[in-house]
Amino acid sequence: MSWRRIIAIFSISRNKEERMKYDVVGLGNALLDFQVRVPFEALSELQVVKNSMTLVAEADQHKALSYIKEKYHSGCQISSGGCAANTLAGLANYGGSGFFFGRVGSDDNGRHYREDLENCGLTTQLSQSSQGHTGTCLALITPDAERTMLTHLGVAIDLSEKDIEPAPIADGSIVYIEGYLWDSPSARKASIKAMDIAKAQGKKVALTFADSFCVERHFQDFLDLAKNRVDILFCNESEALMATKKSSVKDAFAVMKDWTDYVCMTLGPRGAYLSNRSTNTQEELSTWDVKLVDKLGAGDLFAAGVLFGIGKGKSLRECGYLGCYAATRVIQQMGARLLVELSPEIELAARGPADAESTLTTAS
Repeated sequence: MSWRRIIAIFSISRNKEERMKYDVVGLGNALLDFQVRVPFEALSELQVVKNSMTLVAEADQHKALSYIKEKYHSGCQISSGGCAANTLAGLANYGGSGFFFGRVGSDDNGRHYREDLENCGLTTQLSQSSQGHTGTCLALITPDAERTMLTHLGVAIDLSEKDIEPAPIADGSIVYIEGYLWDSPSARKASIKAMDIAKAQGKKVALTFADSFCVERHFQDFLDLAKNRVDILFCNESEALMATKKSSVKDAFAVMKDWTDYVCMTLGPRGAYLSNRSTNTQEELSTWDVKLVDKLGAGDLFAAGVLFGIGKGKSLRECGYLGCYAATRVIQQMGARLLVELSPEIELAARGPADAESTLTTAS
């Protein structure tokens, strides 16, 4: 039986009263993160581009980590990662519910990854490969708190259509997909299948561009997705400039807000731009001034807050502040996973910084 037929069966058999078991259902690369602090010169010594994500062989990743440990005596922090998984974990910090599709190996890293997500309160469907290893990401954290990533996808690259089942999507409100999946032909097909199921079920589809180099690699595909398949689009300013070929962030936002229902663009310490095409509104938000430790996970946690807000019917402004708040909390620590509950702070977060003024505008 084809999966399109399965979609039709689920559409017919659904009760009239929706069962929103999951706020967000995510697809992503299941990667175990190895985070190390390095001086700026380490990047040139390793011949990697600052702030980029580079796909590397497992042996090259191990070689780079060994070099850093030997030369700089850097400690290594390990946690489960990947854009979509980080976002779902952040959603759980706010008290939201999430389901994650991914693929891991039959190894200790895979077991660690599964246990970590489940400890976050997430439900998972982690397909297991008997051959190959769980994907890993070596995150090099420079003194400016920026991260440069050397990623070995491992078996994560084998995520495929057969790993995606309609039931969790039918039980969810939003399907969230990370742009990095476009680096794998089979994961790309899995993403398209999830989008098709979501659309057939009347669910929203969210996409994060993930990385400006990812936008460059898949430029036309990402434009087609943003304009024709996606309801909620996440990006940072460099990704927006790459996607629109504009030289100004405001010009880029002006273009992108006509592409899809929601556009959510992070601006680092300057806050965020958000738009809602259906209400013809947009926001330019400031954010909290905090001590920066590590930018790893900032965009992922911003998406978590926004998606939580959208799912709970919050205003565009409140959604943006929920995103900014989660992002500012995670950048004050090492690693992309918060170890605190944000649910008691929802009202505080939704109000924004104490000195913030409303910049809500209605497009003419």
